[in-house]
Amino acid sequence: MKAAEMKAKPRKPGFVVEEFDVTGKDGKAHHVVFRYPRMPDIDQALKFVNALMDEAEYIRLNKNITRKQEEKWLKEKLEKIAKREDVMIFVFVDGKLAGNVNAESHGGNSAHVGEIGISLREKYTGLGIGSRLLKAIEPESRRVGFEVLRISCYKGNKRARHVYGNLKFKEIGIIPKARKRNGKYDDEVIMHKDIGTK
Repeated sequence: MKAAEMKAKPRKPGFVVEEFDVTGKDGKAHHVVFRYPRMPDIDQALKFVNALMDEAEYIRLNKNITRKQEEKWLKEKLEKIAKREDVMIFVFVDGKLAGNVNAESHGGNSAHVGEIGISLREKYTGLGIGSRLLKAIEPESRRVGFEVLRISCYKGNKRARHVYGNLKFKEIGIIPKARKRNGKYDDEVIMHKDIGTK
């Protein structure tokens, strides 16, 4: 049996990975759901990504996304998940999309490496959701055959570097001047974690 055939079946759209409650910065309890995306999430996904443009200093995007672009992106993500080339978890807080994480393969001889991307609305940072999200992506990545996870952040994003370091990601390299914003450069820090096999 080929290695690809030994991988676990892909998760179905909407599969719930985890549910829990947190106390928010407002002092109130909030219900959090980690689940796989599905196409009906498109409106919330579009609202979420464009809201990040206004609040996230370290986001890579520099202009708003159109509905057509977001639909194309979500459709491609769902197709990659079905092919076990991608793992993606959406974060819903009280029913509203508040973040996501994904681990994506670039195929070929690097098919065992999952490139991680993660984002979370500012009002939900500092509550442990981001760390819990990165912990949740590990077994999901391993079950589809990823053995290594790689994540990067800008050098100036000390909060992200601290969180990733606490989760045993090790800094393995720097890409100088990876970002230019308002005339200022920032290096990109590459981090790596070996998660082994299932």
